Amino acid sequence: MHKTMTLLLAGALSAGGLGRALAAENEAGHNRTPVTMNEVPAAAQKALKHEAKGGKLEELRTEMRKDGTIVYAAEVVKNGKGTDIEVSGDGKVLDRGKTHDESSEHEGK
Repeated sequence: MHKTMTLLLAGALSAGGLGRALAAENEAGHNRTPVTMNEVPAAAQKALKHEAKGGKLEELRTEMRKDGTIVYAAEVVKNGKGTDIEVSGDGKVLDRGKTHDESSEHEGK
């Protein structure tokens, strides 16, 4: 009986971990592809550069949403702080993430 309960508990914990991993992937709801600035539409380039305001654009990528919408995203790094930015192909800013400390982000790498 003890062995059966242990196996059931182990199975439940494994399924829960798998469920969390899948939920995190589905929560994002999009696929990411690295791109160069030359591959980004002019209006989106202009918006990203405006948002950078003298900072450095890093991790430039496209993100395809579940609904088929393509979003252009990058991280703006300025004065040791990073902020994720998402813009549409026509240059509309869709999201500005919270500013975070870049030094703490790269400590584990």
